Amino acid sequence: AEDGGAALSKLKKDQIALVLTELNMPRMNGLQLIDQMERLSLLQTTPAILFTIQPLDEMSSEAYKIGACAVISKPYDFSKLLLQIGRAIGQPERLRRNDEKAFSL
Repeated sequence: AEDGGAALSKLKKDQIALVLTELNMPRMNGLQLIDQMERLSLLQTTPAILFTIQPLDEMSSEAYKIGACAVISKPYDFSKLLLQIGRAIGQPERLRRNDEKAFSL
């Protein structure tokens, strides 16, 4: 989707297996998108991974708090990204939200 608002509209209509979102997007940023997904109970079936160029310390804590299953710093290692995608898709929602350190790149 071209921005967070368009992504949210797609998520409401279509069954999506995983959301990969960028923190900096027009209209609705990645954190806002994940927050809206949480409010609409979409994170129970669709995990979300957030990409950012910002330092991970303070931003990742907020992202995990609202429901991101992983926060990935750019540039990233593609093999590690694939590992995180596998973990996000293969684990129950309650585990995704409780294991912050295992999902930081």
